[in-house]
Amino acid sequence: MLLISQSKDARRKRHRRPCLVTSGAACALFRDLGVLRSHFLQLVSHSKHGKPRFKSMKTRHAKLGKQVRELRGNCPTASIPKELLRKRYRPNHVRILFVGEAPPASGRFFYQADSGLYRAVRDTFIAVFPNLRQRHFLDSFRTMGCYLVDLCRRPVDRMERKTRQRVCSAGEAGLNRTLRQLRPEIVVTVVRSINRNVRRAEQKAKWSGLHVGLPYPGRWVKHRAEFRRKLMPLLHKSLPSPPEG
Repeated sequence: MLLISQSKDARRKRHRRPCLVTSGAACALFRDLGVLRSHFLQLVSHSKHGKPRFKSMKTRHAKLGKQVRELRGNCPTASIPKELLRKRYRPNHVRILFVGEAPPASGRFFYQADSGLYRAVRDTFIAVFPNLRQRHFLDSFRTMGCYLVDLCRRPVDRMERKTRQRVCSAGEAGLNRTLRQLRPEIVVTVVRSINRNVRRAEQKAKWSGLHVGLPYPGRWVKHRAEFRRKLMPLLHKSLPSPPEG
């Protein structure tokens, strides 16, 4: 009986399927496959008599692939749902483009309204425009012509220093394209360490405007105070007051 039990256990181990989801990249891949599948089903459902129009599908699939590549930029492991959320809050005309280093590794995100940077920016805006307190801040942020992008599409805060610098340098090409596309009036960096990266991207994009460098409003009280002190007069001068009500 012992031998039979052992042989059954061995067979189970041999036929056990390996786990494919072993990393964040794999999770992102499955998520993207789900997006592609939903688009495919939508195309089929909209065709005549339930028969797919292959020429139209091929064109739309190519367009979808282009959108995915644009969302991911230089990072194949970027989170597409987060980039879609960011894009939803992009204004038609960008007055102030805020540039961060990267989304935090914790999973928090400015456009999810759950990051420390979100709270610091929101509180500074409310100090300048008190009537924003009763409104949905991200909607008001967009309406006032403000937008936030990241130099890097993937988290870098847990990387070694040299790797982090290399990833930031690679992100300059994506920021260059963003600057050419949006042509903001003002660029505000919210992390001092990426000032040189942002400056190089501005030069390559032939962008000339007001550049403001701020410290990251993290755990240090003096950095939070300086962030607020420098940003408040810029908002007063550059943005229209939101209407009452």
